[in-house]
Amino acid sequence: MGDALDTLTLRELCDAVRAQIGPAGEPLVHTVDVLVTETCRWWPEKAMSEIARRPATSSAGEAALSAIAVTTAKVREQIEARWGCKPSHQAALDLVLRGCVVEFGNLWFSCPDARRAMRAVIKRVRSGVENV
Repeated sequence: MGDALDTLTLRELCDAVRAQIGPAGEPLVHTVDVLVTETCRWWPEKAMSEIARRPATSSAGEAALSAIAVTTAKVREQIEARWGCKPSHQAALDLVLRGCVVEFGNLWFSCPDARRAMRAVIKRVRSGVENV
């Protein structure tokens, strides 16, 4: 996610998620960017911070998976409401949505520095300061 995690931008976060997704994310750059931005809006950062504090428990794993599923559903709901859902949009969502949220989570749980940097991006996105 870059050398200076405290200066992580939304663009860098989108690029990092896309790199983690792999080939499926490459032709859908705009779609992945929109999904990562929406994930920032709905990411349950307080709950995920609590989970990160106790990662070795089975209940933490279950809670993280549940939060990923809920976040994925919320992002889908918001995207469909905002953009409509033509068959081509549905196919793009099906291809990369869960991967975006899962990889966002993988980055979140990678280390405390990543969480701090991502919190800053989340805050800027939620306040409307940062867009891709």
